[in-house]
Amino acid sequence: MKAIIKTAAVSLIAFASAAAFAASTTDVTVDGATQNQSGNRNEQNLDVGNAKASTFAGAHTHVKAKNISQRQSGNDNKQSAEIGNAQAGTFSGATSNVKAENVSQRQSGNNNTQKLRIGNAKGSTFQSATSNVVAKNISQTQSGSRNNQGMNLGNAE
Repeated sequence: MKAIIKTAAVSLIAFASAAAFAASTTDVTVDGATQNQSGNRNEQNLDVGNAKASTFAGAHTHVKAKNISQRQSGNDNKQSAEIGNAQAGTFSGATSNVKAENVSQRQSGNNNTQKLRIGNAKGSTFQSATSNVVAKNISQTQSGSRNNQGMNLGNAE
């Protein structure tokens, strides 16, 4: 019985270590993704090809995104799109190579919020971040009052 418990404990430690040291990689090609909503107090999130590293491993992402759109009408709505963002672990770097074309967010109404983040690389405490982004026809449009929008393209932190 002790041997089984000991083996299970060793296996659990090995599994936890593998998760802490494993690398994250995504290679994604998307052509055509659409989200539409109408009404009030709605929320839509679109995540495509984002990589987040564990403690000691790097995050890599190579994304080709084309014809991506989010549309909302109404009041008090939120929409966000995260495409090809890489975030490093504590001791490792992040890489993001993204080609994005025809990406748009549109909202009409009042008190709406939209966020768009494409190809951002966030480094770790001890490593750098790299981001190579080619972006074409990227847009955010809002009509109404008391609206918020934010766009981050190809930033390295």
